[in-house]
Amino acid sequence: MRNLKFLTVSFNLLTTLPVELFTLPNLQSLDVSYNELEYIPNEIQNLRNLTYLNVEGNLLYYLPCGILKLQLKQLLVENNFLHACFWKEIFLMQPQRLTDMAALCFVKHKLWKIYYEIPEEIQDIISNFEGCDCCNGPLYGKGFRFILIYRNVYGLRLPYQFSACSPVCYMAFVKPAALT
Repeated sequence: MRNLKFLTVSFNLLTTLPVELFTLPNLQSLDVSYNELEYIPNEIQNLRNLTYLNVEGNLLYYLPCGILKLQLKQLLVENNFLHACFWKEIFLMQPQRLTDMAALCFVKHKLWKIYYEIPEEIQDIISNFEGCDCCNGPLYGKGFRFILIYRNVYGLRLPYQFSACSPVCYMAFVKPAALT
């Protein structure tokens, strides 16, 4: 399937998309319309050749910020819950878990240099991270999640979800955006 260029899985009652979908290097067109998707994974940003995305008729309240990194020529989003009347409800920031904040603190302050014997459970936690959407540093768990509204190339104002590694990172990210 590495050579797959067009994939249509509309009207299938899908509730999630398989992670393997986002490893298809040549995918140019993805139609997941009229399913029951509540979110699109941010790994969609890995589909660097994607130019057409149809997510119409799902249960989406926001889009992942990874979509902003794609060179889409067409993005279809109608019949979702992306309307401004829902923004107040979804705009509430979602706090981080204490475990995730502790892991970030441990790594940022290089505490492994002080503590030579680290329990395996802690090693598992600090070695399992993704990239922060704001600073590209380590992100533990879901991070500090927030919604920003961006106008896309078609003039549509759409909500995108971001995950920051910390509240400080979030503040550094949104302050320049507020000035523009």
